[in-house]
Amino acid sequence: MAEYRQACLLRREGRAEEAQGVVSEKLPQTIALWSREDARSEAEKKAALGKMFSNEQISMDSWFFAHQALTNRMAQTLIPAIRQQIGQEVRQAFALHASDRMSNSATGASKPERIRFDDIPAMIDSLLAQQAADYGPRPTFVYS
Repeated sequence: MAEYRQACLLRREGRAEEAQGVVSEKLPQTIALWSREDARSEAEKKAALGKMFSNEQISMDSWFFAHQALTNRMAQTLIPAIRQQIGQEVRQAFALHASDRMSNSATGASKPERIRFDDIPAMIDSLLAQQAADYGPRPTFVYS
């Protein structure tokens, strides 16, 4: 009954043409195979098939309503909570970045230069300059 379930789901999603394709192309083959393998009379098979379809429809309706309830709950509670948390984290990151920039400008630290990722000579020059600045000679005091 996977084909019938698929058709029911497609209809619930508003994809009626695809559902009709499943019902007209796949479902008849499945029913014919099931009918050949089932030893019951035609009347019993017809009743059993009707009951299977009915049970599957009830199952799909229950699933759909549960899905809708869950989706609505997520839209009302979970998504706003996540949005609020992300917003708070972004504001904190901006505040931290702004305070870093202010402290760098107050101490006279310069903004790091941007180097293209494929400019290897510029990367080497920048690393050497940084290294020279970090490990270069320090001012010394001479006592007299």
